[in-house]
Amino acid sequence: MEHFKFFFTLFILFVFCGRINAQIYPDSTVHRLIVKGIDSIVDEDYESAERIFQTLHQFNKSLPIVDIYLAGTEIAKSFDYKIPFNEKKITYHLDRATVITDKLLLEDDKNIWHIYFRALTDGYRAYFNALRGNWLSAFSEGYNAVASFEKCLLIDTSFYDAYIAVGSYKYWRSRKTSFLSWLPFIKDEQDEGIQILSRAIKFSPYNSHLAYNSLIWIYIDRKEFKRAAELAETVLLQHPKSRFFKWSYARAVEEFDKEKANAVYYDIMSSYEVSSEQNRINEIVLKHKIAQNLVKLGKKKEASILLKNILSYKNLSTYESEVLKDRMNRVKSHLNELNKK
Repeated sequence: MEHFKFFFTLFILFVFCGRINAQIYPDSTVHRLIVKGIDSIVDEDYESAERIFQTLHQFNKSLPIVDIYLAGTEIAKSFDYKIPFNEKKITYHLDRATVITDKLLLEDDKNIWHIYFRALTDGYRAYFNALRGNWLSAFSEGYNAVASFEKCLLIDTSFYDAYIAVGSYKYWRSRKTSFLSWLPFIKDEQDEGIQILSRAIKFSPYNSHLAYNSLIWIYIDRKEFKRAAELAETVLLQHPKSRFFKWSYARAVEEFDKEKANAVYYDIMSSYEVSSEQNRINEIVLKHKIAQNLVKLGKKKEASILLKNILSYKNLSTYESEVLKDRMNRVKSHLNELNKK
């Protein structure tokens, strides 16, 4: 689960790139289309995002950023709706981005944008492999992505998107190796990671939500839930429809206000219901979270009804059954516990 949090954080960082002063792409049309497409991803308007990036492709066919974001849009959609990945499409775009980036780096391996494209491509590959459980490739590519971001900083210290990625990596790497901190060559960089992210918030007026997202999950990890919730509220003022941030907001809030958390979970569920996608996985996960909060609120009868409702789902696909296997077992266990009381 901690591995997943780290790569989810990196993914959000990669999705929201390219929008701070030091990172504005030299071509204003390219910059405008990237910003517009990213906003569509944040608001879960995936069809609009794909149209915008296809328009960018027509404008400039030699930019790897087009394929990077087309792959990213597809990954975001599948992650959001909990539907099977279109692996063929995602791999095609990432492979094409790699080919184009390799060519650009051969032409000029000191160009900060060429290095940045490599970082993004490796970052998306890392996240995609992590979601598929290929952790060896995920960590290898994630490390390569961060190394490329660090190269960007050697060229331009005001490249704040790189600071955000590096800050997040420093925290989670230290967090997962904290049991080795007694060794002289193992440095605890958790506080440094947080400081880097906090600085990025201050100096990234167009892209501060990148650092916000990293810090939200870091504070959740550190059990500073109210602080995490406050940060999430700030982002939701800018992107009120974003399910990405609503999920993390509810996760933080449920630690001190389960009624409010359930209201957010219901809000997320209703936003899925108006979509054209099948979302039984999300419905079941959300209902289970709500039921668990109801139990803790002493509303056991309501919780029991909701747990029974979850178990009434029929004809789940092979994919849905596999994803939900452990959760459905927990739902049965929780219902049995309630029935004994």
